[in-house]
Amino acid sequence: MIKNIAFAPLEGITTHTFRNVYKKHFHGVDFYFSPFLGINHTHKFMTRDRQEYLPYQEDLIPQVLTNKAEDFLWAAQALKNAGYDEINLNLGCPSGTVVSKGRGSGFLKDPFALDRFFDEIFSKAGSDNLPRLSVKTRIGYDDANEAGDLARIYASYPFSEIIIHPRLGKDNYKGTPNMDAFKTMYEVLKGAGDFKVTYNGDLFALSDVERLLKDCPEIERIMMGRGLLRDPYLAARIKGEDPTNEGPVICAFLRDLFDEYAKVLSGEKDVLFKMKDLLIYMTQGFLSDSKEVKRIKKARSKEEILLAAGSLFV
Repeated sequence: MIKNIAFAPLEGITTHTFRNVYKKHFHGVDFYFSPFLGINHTHKFMTRDRQEYLPYQEDLIPQVLTNKAEDFLWAAQALKNAGYDEINLNLGCPSGTVVSKGRGSGFLKDPFALDRFFDEIFSKAGSDNLPRLSVKTRIGYDDANEAGDLARIYASYPFSEIIIHPRLGKDNYKGTPNMDAFKTMYEVLKGAGDFKVTYNGDLFALSDVERLLKDCPEIERIMMGRGLLRDPYLAARIKGEDPTNEGPVICAFLRDLFDEYAKVLSGEKDVLFKMKDLLIYMTQGFLSDSKEVKRIKKARSKEEILLAAGSLFV
């Protein structure tokens, strides 16, 4: 039985503006993860990153991206000072620019460096009373056989949560999740510590969650991203609700989101770009060559894009 649902961070999509409007219209999500906060040698978060975690949000877990213990410890202290008692380390991002710097899933290429990184931060975290740490990881970078060794590294440290996306870093989002590798990691982790294990990957419909539970009945925590964009009611459905009036609520959500984007972006052209970026995800359950989807792609005004989207969701 699923007891906890987290909204995965999606770069450029699940910003603070999106999250605030989403929570106004939909429920069922227990925690939201911020898109990763970049850390540089200046030890100052950029303005756009500070907007993601300030002011303090009780249901938010900030995510950071780094492979340097010194930088991580600085970020952990800054986020602790902002009120957060848990943060998340991104070890899953497959982006080429991230991987080339040895960050995200690129950090998984060097398990010895990863182990040293954890040893350094945990040796200082307790004495400095820093936030709890969770990780969002893949099963390895090049080979699924890396999963067991990687899990044993995680099992050596007092993480609060291990979120596993069962693809390799090199896979990006291609292919299907490797459930055998997930089970290998789960078996190592479940008895090794007091942390929680969360499944993430290709949960787009209630039937996908039912299939996961049939395969892994002990799973109680899941993280979803694209699935909650395709179906904003999916979290509620998983928790046993039968939503009504779905189409009009989705349309109201899109109208409110457009208006909120207009307050923070520099013009309607930028807002349209942002909305189309989101609607690419939301319309993936529809035929890509349908006239409504084509109208969304060609829309040049608020009225046009909301009318086109409304014809799909109502």
